Amino acid sequence: MSVSATLSLAYGAHARQRVDVFVPEGAGTALVCCIGGGWWADGRCEAQRAFALQLAERGFAVANLGHRPLGDGARTGDEVLHDLTEAVNKAMEEAGVLGFEGRSVALLGHGSGSLAALDLVARVARKQAVRAVVACGVLATLEPGHGTAAADQPACDRFAMGRHRDLSPLYLDPAHIPALLLVHGDADGDVPLSQAQALQAHAAASGEPVELAVLAGAGHRFAEDALARPARDALDRVAAFLGEHAREPQGGDFAFGRAV
Repeated sequence: MSVSATLSLAYGAHARQRVDVFVPEGAGTALVCCIGGGWWADGRCEAQRAFALQLAERGFAVANLGHRPLGDGARTGDEVLHDLTEAVNKAMEEAGVLGFEGRSVALLGHGSGSLAALDLVARVARKQAVRAVVACGVLATLEPGHGTAAADQPACDRFAMGRHRDLSPLYLDPAHIPALLLVHGDADGDVPLSQAQALQAHAAASGEPVELAVLAGAGHRFAEDALARPARDALDRVAAFLGEHAREPQGGDFAFGRAV
């Protein structure tokens, strides 16, 4: 399969404000925009490149979104989310240059990036329909007391800056949640499986499809090694879900999709 690509395209002055874009020939789904984890302190678009390449090889148009790290350019979670919104816009523009004909997106987050993906829905939907969200290693809430590892709670507090509930997917209006796939390892020592289960129950009121895939023996960072069995299993589930729920409509009718 022929895949056109642009790597580390800048959308801002900071070194981490970069996007990768991969467009396979004949891609028929929404542009899948991927956000890495690292508790918002990494921000490199390269971090999820191997996972994204495997999605592209399965026929999906994919973008990796970089952002200013929290504490190194970005002061709050709102600034991280602003970067990511701009990154989606740049990725859509570049995907069009590479031959992508779609007009909508799907958001895919790993670890703490899963929380950012869900928080982005309302922001991104002002310009593009958001057809689906995939959350891997689901961080459902920034609040303490929900089992997040104590070592990671300070990052949650800094991201929230006192707005823990406002920025926690567990408290989003279900009416604003599109089709949702949650992928979580049952051996996750950073964020317990119970957070994914709670978000699944909350999102069920959306009226959209909500699925939870539990990976036996997988830890929090299962997507980092794209060739390992947990990542391959996740890719199978993600590809099947996106193939069903993130397809572009036919006949030029682009009204379908959640916009808030």
